[in-house]
Amino acid sequence: MHKFISTAAAAALVASLAAVPAFAQTGAGLGSVVNCDASGSRQVNGAIIGAVVGNIIGNNVSNNKNSSEIGAVTGAAAGSYVGCQQQRKLAAQRGHGQHVATTNVNVRAQPSTGGARVAQLAPGQNVKVFGYSGNWARVDMGGNHVGWVAAQYLQPTGR
Repeated sequence: MHKFISTAAAAALVASLAAVPAFAQTGAGLGSVVNCDASGSRQVNGAIIGAVVGNIIGNNVSNNKNSSEIGAVTGAAAGSYVGCQQQRKLAAQRGHGQHVATTNVNVRAQPSTGGARVAQLAPGQNVKVFGYSGNWARVDMGGNHVGWVAAQYLQPTGR
């Protein structure tokens, strides 16, 4: 009976999955497979999903123990590429530059509702968006006032 995934392949998969977040944070390794020029987590998620699928396919295609590792690396690269393309498309849709707050909204120190509140925007207040992390926009309110705002409460101004 053919195994779904070998013990050696499972160990290689766990090691590769543990390494992917480190590559994402440093932008290093494997030709920077998870170093996308658009912010977001889709590339890392794509790399992880690709590694898992590639490992399983590689393990089931051949009895050669190297096939699952090759499949994992190939799958991670393909998933990384697709995820980066999705991040770029999302960033283009959201836009950078001048935005206006659509309601009263908190500005946070980190991209999370758990982040400390550092300021609050009033409806109609202008900010400059210069990056995203998931559904959070990194904003500059002028001077040294930089923080994170839930992107759903910002509207591009066209300037």
